[in-house]
Amino acid sequence: MGKKIIINVGRQFGSGGKSVAAELGRMLDIPVYDNELITKAAEDSGFSPELFTRSDERKFLFGMGRRGSAIADEDLFRIQSDTIRHIADSGSAVFVGRASDYVLRDRDCCVDVFVCAPLEARLARVCERHTGTGLTPEQIAAQQLPLPPGSYVPETPEEQLLCYADKFYSKSHPERERTVAQTAVSLEKFGHDGVAKFMAWAERFEPELPKD
Repeated sequence: MGKKIIINVGRQFGSGGKSVAAELGRMLDIPVYDNELITKAAEDSGFSPELFTRSDERKFLFGMGRRGSAIADEDLFRIQSDTIRHIADSGSAVFVGRASDYVLRDRDCCVDVFVCAPLEARLARVCERHTGTGLTPEQIAAQQLPLPPGSYVPETPEEQLLCYADKFYSKSHPERERTVAQTAVSLEKFGHDGVAKFMAWAERFEPELPKD
């Protein structure tokens, strides 16, 4: 592309905004920044990527950041904002969320997009990503599952958190809550990758829980 363009993609939870952003990046041949932005901000600041990720998760769970960590959420937002501006200075890009529309509000090369969908469609999208820790196209083909082609892997931190929480209960005994170890055993039928992903989520979302 000749002229620089910055596309800021906001989205409703479950609307598929991340997939829309990925397709925009593919069609326009420009980089897409979502979780990649966290990695870049961590590299620029020297802080762990987990600090930025957990700040995002606290905002989802509680509606706002909370103090109490070694660095305040406001400081993490400032670092992330500086990274967004640096990327925008360097060339065209698609940003997913991260308040990039606000951070770059004074740039005349920006296009702001907000992806929304009916409630029923958003609920269906979230629910279809709850089998195991998500189903890849390769798993669907290998197991000959009766599903339309595509990826059924939870993409956003919110989808991952809901998928993780859902694993502690079964349809046959909804009144019982499994431990982390029991849940890991129940996921073995989906393969070692699924168990490893679940254990990584457990460490990320609830590091204080016993894992055995």
